[in-house]
Amino acid sequence: MKASTGPQQPDPGNLTERDGPHIENPETAKAAEHLAEWLLVSARGLKPDILAKIEPAARSAVRAAAPRTVADVHRMLRASFDINAWALDELGFLADETVWHPDSVQRFVDEFNAHRSVDWRQEAGRTLTQIGRAANPRFWPTPTQTLTRTGPADPYSLQMEGSLAHAATLLSEPGRPAEAAVAGLSLGVGLDAPRIAAAGPGDVIELGGGRLGVHVRGPHQRVVPVRAAYTDLVRRAVKFADGDLFVTARNRNGVYSAAERVVVHGVGHLELARARSTWLKAHLVAGTPLAALRVIAGPLSLDTLNRLLGAASEEFTAEAAAVAGLRA
Repeated sequence: MKASTGPQQPDPGNLTERDGPHIENPETAKAAEHLAEWLLVSARGLKPDILAKIEPAARSAVRAAAPRTVADVHRMLRASFDINAWALDELGFLADETVWHPDSVQRFVDEFNAHRSVDWRQEAGRTLTQIGRAANPRFWPTPTQTLTRTGPADPYSLQMEGSLAHAATLLSEPGRPAEAAVAGLSLGVGLDAPRIAAAGPGDVIELGGGRLGVHVRGPHQRVVPVRAAYTDLVRRAVKFADGDLFVTARNRNGVYSAAERVVVHGVGHLELARARSTWLKAHLVAGTPLAALRVIAGPLSLDTLNRLLGAASEEFTAEAAAVAGLRA
């Protein structure tokens, strides 16, 4: 029999309430401390009023994701502060339903950060998706669903987009321009949710010859021509608007809610990421000069352009492509 060497101490990893007080994992405790107090260098340089708006939203979203290590806290806070700063600048308010929507994450990663490396964007996409699933689970329904990707969403076919535009037309009526505006400004102008939310009848201008343009305001100000097929839909939205904005829903997620109401059996509801890809592909097929497209599209990554060029090239036979090449 072994001699006792002294009182036996309980295993810290196997304590019960009867054995003594709960011992918290030191790494978890340190992570919680950093989540509450750590502030990245770039955020310290923000104006106090801007930081006061961004910080609570950024920390709250990361808290929902429950990072367990200090490294995870730092990684997620960097991503959360960055996308919230972008959303505040683009949209003017911070709502989980908008900031942490898959479309917003994709736009932030692939277009606003188009100048960064593919590796950086892939890592940022993974981190933002991890936070988004926790902060806004409604739009990230299953962990196995692939929602982040480099490059664009698949464009709609001509039949699909025509059906969606028709559905939006049927839904619009006096005093209710949201569905027509969301469909017209996404499929016809290539705008994302923040830009659509900020748009109103006063931004629509005549370009001559019966064609319309939309004045896009903000960091990338530009005038975007409305695709010819969507002229009537945008005019309808202007006619039926009774305020300064097209989307005036009481909830904070009016653009996405309106897009979800534009539903076609067999197609699903209008997806803004696919609508933008459809708009870009339409310009590539129509032969809009790339230099001009770069201006009217706003931030546009080379990866997005390369993928959609592949889809657009399917519209040309070898003979048609040769004829089109004679324009140079």
